[in-house]
Amino acid sequence: MTVIVIISILAVLSIQGYGFLIFRAQGVSCSNNLKSLYAASTSYVQDHQSWPQISTTNTQDPAYAQAWITALNPYKIQAINWICPSVQRLLGNPDYIQPQDARVDYIATPFPPGPTSPSRYPTQPWFAETASVHGDGNLIIFANGQIKTLNQVVSDMQQPQANPY
Repeated sequence: MTVIVIISILAVLSIQGYGFLIFRAQGVSCSNNLKSLYAASTSYVQDHQSWPQISTTNTQDPAYAQAWITALNPYKIQAINWICPSVQRLLGNPDYIQPQDARVDYIATPFPPGPTSPSRYPTQPWFAETASVHGDGNLIIFANGQIKTLNQVVSDMQQPQANPY
C-alpha cells in the first residue's frame, strides 16, 4: 500500500512538472516566432526600402492577417510563424491555414514609408504579442532585435535614467 501511495504522489508531481515544461516550451516557441518575424521584416525592409504598408484599421480581420502572411512569405515566414502556441491551445486549436480563417497573434507597429523608419529608434517595437499568456506580460520585439515582456518594458520606464553628463 505504501508503494502505491508513493507512486501516486510521484505521478501527481510529475504531471505538474510536465505542465510547467509545456508552458515554458510554448513561451520559447513564441519568442522564436518573434525572432523569425524580425529577421524576415529586416529582409523585407532591405529589399523594398520600406516597411510593409498594411492598414491597421482592423487587426482582427483575416484580411489583415493574410496581408502580413503574404508580405513575409518570400522570406520563409508561413502562417504558423504568426501563431503563438499558447494562444492556439487556449483557443482550442482552431484552423488558421485557410485564408478566411487567417489570424496573427503578433501585431506589427505601423511605420511611414521610407528605408529608415522602422529602425529609427532602437527602442521602437516592431511586433507585439496580442495576448499575455506567458506569465510576465505580452512579448514585444524591438528594432534592435531584443525581446522583452510588457512588464519588463514598464519596469524599465520606471527606472531613473542615468545622467550622461
